[in-house]
Amino acid sequence: MIDQWLQHKWFLRFIALALAVLLYLMVAETSSSNNASSALPIVGQSSMTLDVPVEVFFDDF
Repeated sequence: MIDQWLQHKWFLRFIALALAVLLYLMVAETSSSNNASSALPIVGQSSMTLDVPVEVFFDDF
């Protein structure tokens, strides 16, 4: 049944549009400057900084 839906280009266009709208809403929510709680549980206000030494290895020809 889903295989038949995936064959129709209008179904795929609808799915692409829905994903684009969800992505826009997530980006618009994170870029807002107010401190209101997030409507989406995925988006968080926390951040973490890690101090990890970086070692570069390369071949010297």
